Amino acid sequence: MVTRSNFLKRSWKILSGAMAQAISNRIPDEVKNIPRPIFPPGAIANYPNRCTSCGDCIAACPEQAIKLVLDEISGKKLPTIVPSEKACVMCEDLPCTNACPEGALVMPADKQFPRIGTAHIVEDRCLAYNGSQCITCFDACPLKRSAIKIKFNRPIIIEDVCTGCGICEQVCVLEQQKGIVIQAIHRT
Repeated sequence: MVTRSNFLKRSWKILSGAMAQAISNRIPDEVKNIPRPIFPPGAIANYPNRCTSCGDCIAACPEQAIKLVLDEISGKKLPTIVPSEKACVMCEDLPCTNACPEGALVMPADKQFPRIGTAHIVEDRCLAYNGSQCITCFDACPLKRSAIKIKFNRPIIIEDVCTGCGICEQVCVLEQQKGIVIQAIHRT
């Protein structure tokens, strides 16, 4: 039986999907192809506009995983995580959010580590997909056996579980072009 609530939920999903597609079609290709930076945990939807680049979150990060990087879309230098250099270690108390004086980073209401990205296997580079035995990303994942699983001796990303911390990308044994990369999740 179709309830009014279910009807409205389905209608909203269809409408929001159509709106997202229409907006995506209007974004120039040169902007679509710019890699999106990985913002620190708790970044709000309008983070590039709200962040003043004061550096307080950088100083508060115990692992020094946050650094100022030029965001090509906004044209501002923003606190960003570059997982291939230094990954976020998913601090339980998120000191970066507590240090933000502008409210550009906020602790999630449920106090859980927020998703900042999603890992993606680059199959033509990943050693496991090219005949070698390698599960380094699987072994390093802090969400043991839930965000990365092994199937037929190859890592598989469970996107609903992956937080995008970047530890897998940082530890990937490939030096120049990693076999696993984090793609940002930006709140809209």
